[in-house]
Amino acid sequence: MRFAIVDDLQSDQRRLTELIEKDYEGRDETVEISCFASGEDFLGAFRPGRFSAVFLDIVMEGIGGMETARRIRKQDERLPILFTTTEPGFAIDGYEFHALQYLLKPIQPDKLARALKELREALAAPMYIEVPVVIGSSRAVARPVLLDEILYAESVNRCVVIHTAGEDLSTGLSLGELQERLPAPRFYEYGRGQIVNLSQVISILENGEIRMKNGQTLYCSRRRQKEAPRVLADYLFAQLRKKVIV
Repeated sequence: MRFAIVDDLQSDQRRLTELIEKDYEGRDETVEISCFASGEDFLGAFRPGRFSAVFLDIVMEGIGGMETARRIRKQDERLPILFTTTEPGFAIDGYEFHALQYLLKPIQPDKLARALKELREALAAPMYIEVPVVIGSSRAVARPVLLDEILYAESVNRCVVIHTAGEDLSTGLSLGELQERLPAPRFYEYGRGQIVNLSQVISILENGEIRMKNGQTLYCSRRRQKEAPRVLADYLFAQLRKKVIV
């Protein structure tokens, strides 16, 4: 594991470093820790794939933690970010960056242990599903599709199309077979033959309008209009509750 700690207080850097090293004592893994005194210093050294995770202080001189996270996400959508903060209310502001955890200062050993356990589980969890993608008129080739890049899927003319951030993929799976491979409650059937990735949704209005982060608009079926806003709210609340460790 290679961790980055971004914090403008050396005392907080040292404490977090000691706690991480103590947690990894006796494990069959080694841990390397690099400390940065500012968002500017970290961003100057950062490149995708260099670190396994980053512990990011929210309130710093210069570029703060939220802006640093924003710039990280422009280069790397999947790097685990763990915010450290004196104010748990920041969790709502930082939801858009898909932070793995929020650790309240002063960080306690048991709280950090829980966060590191979740981090190891997150890194071990599959980030993609493998689906048969139809090429040409009939040939299907197995292909990995990143869960983070799936926007929604729908049945179109007896074929299921997976709409991703970069392209549309036709698959030989039925919608039911696809849904079995997608983790709930993140993926929600918002209409007959239609599944949406709730982590890609900004809001669902009472009239059934689904506003996506990429600017697209989808529409719930009539029978899902009342249920869908509640499902999204429950999903978002569960994500926030899981991420805040106080």
